[in-house]
Amino acid sequence: MMTIENTQGSTRELMSASAGLLTSDGNGVSMTRFIGTPHLDSFDPFLLLDVSGSDKPNDYVSPLFMDVQLPGAESFQQAVDAADNAFDFVIAGNIEIGNQRNVLSEKNLGLLEPGKNFLVRAIGEPARFLLVSAAPLHKPVARGGPFVMNSQDEVRQAFDDFRNKRF
Repeated sequence: MMTIENTQGSTRELMSASAGLLTSDGNGVSMTRFIGTPHLDSFDPFLLLDVSGSDKPNDYVSPLFMDVQLPGAESFQQAVDAADNAFDFVIAGNIEIGNQRNVLSEKNLGLLEPGKNFLVRAIGEPARFLLVSAAPLHKPVARGGPFVMNSQDEVRQAFDDFRNKRF
């Protein structure tokens, strides 16, 4: 089970998951959109009412999470909310990002500058990358191994839960 936190600090448990929506643009570009599409309306835990009773969509983070596969030399463009924090992670191949054509190679993560459009080109060979964006939570971040929490105490608790099979 996964916990989802809204921008006001309330949390709720995620009870189900979705395999995502596979789409193609007809030029060989294929994309799986996991979150951030109306087609997956049955999987939208971010806009549901939480235990505190908030019915305001702005109280929740509505992320975009995409797995994109580009044939060699093809490009892909996606609108991203200008207020979102965004990153991409290259799974395979090499990509150029934006009009300045910054290169990001396989197994590297790139933090994206604020903007409304995300433009990527595969360099020569096919490429695959993840695109993730969401509104910032403005909370402290503590990292430890695979866990990212709000404090080191929470990271230690996550490790303890994992070791004792409570995770």
